[in-house]
Amino acid sequence: SSCWDRFASGTEDKPPQQLMNELLLNAVAQCRVRYAQVWVELGADTLAVDSDGRTARQLMSEPLLRATDIKEHLAWVELGADVSAVDQARLDVRLLDAVYDRNGALVESWMKLG
Repeated sequence: SSCWDRFASGTEDKPPQQLMNELLLNAVAQCRVRYAQVWVELGADTLAVDSDGRTARQLMSEPLLRATDIKEHLAWVELGADVSAVDQARLDVRLLDAVYDRNGALVESWMKLG
């Protein structure tokens, strides 16, 4: 069962901070920005590390790259998505996609990010 199921049923024995961090990492992995925002608002640490040693912020770069809606895009940026490790070519492609789609807000945000 998932940590959320265990939490909901009252059988989770992990400390609350560890649980929130795991739920944040899970929300990021599932590209669910609203859930990620909620866990951060409740105190989850965006520097929490997954089993591969990547922080939640580093993992946020993937859903950030996939976001085509400016609100979702900016939400990932606001949460601290770290694009420093993302290949520049991938960033350039996302910028060009935004230009092609005539999405001025996304173009502006991508230009600020890299």
